[in-house]
Amino acid sequence: YGSMEWWESGASSAPDGWTLAGAGAAVARRGDGTATVLSGVAQGLHAARLTPAAALAPLTYDVPYALIQELSSSSLRLRGFITNSVAADGIVRVTTTTSAGTAANTDRTSTYASSRTEKIKDINSADVATPALMTNLSVQLRAIANASPVDFDDIQLLSPRRIYEYNLPATMTGMKTGIDYES
Repeated sequence: YGSMEWWESGASSAPDGWTLAGAGAAVARRGDGTATVLSGVAQGLHAARLTPAAALAPLTYDVPYALIQELSSSSLRLRGFITNSVAADGIVRVTTTTSAGTAANTDRTSTYASSRTEKIKDINSADVATPALMTNLSVQLRAIANASPVDFDDIQLLSPRRIYEYNLPATMTGMKTGIDYES
C-alpha cells in the first residue's frame, strides 16, 4: 500500500488509498517518471511529498478490516524510505485501536538529515506490537509543522504471517468493456 505509484485523482491529491486530513498541508506526487534518488523516489516512479502547514496534517492509510483480523496479536516490521532535509522532520506513525477503545501509537522518526534518500530499514529496528481484538490499524505519514517538505516512499508494514492483498487501480485502462466468449 505504500508504493505511492497510483494517483488516480491527480498529482496534487493524495495517492490512491491514502487520505490527507487537516488544513493547510499539501501532498503532491514526487518524481519525474524516472526512478532517481535525487528526485526523492526510492522505489518505482513516484513518491509522496508532504508539505506541512502550521498544524499537523497527516497522510493516513487505514488498513482494511479483513486484514486487521489477520494482524491482531502480531509483531509487525515497519519499513520504508524518507527524504528530508532536517533530521526528525519525517515521522511514520502506526496507530492501533482495540475493541475497548484503547488506542496506542508507535512513532518512527527519520534519524538524520540528507538531501538524498534515507533508507529506513526496519525503521529504528523496532517491532510494532499489535493488540488482540484490534478494530483499527492505520499508518500515518507526518511532517513536523512548519518544517520543510518530506518525501515518503514504499512505506510497508510487514508481517511474519503470509497475508495477501492486491491493490487494484481505481479504473482499468487498455481493457475491453465487454467479455468475449468462445463457442
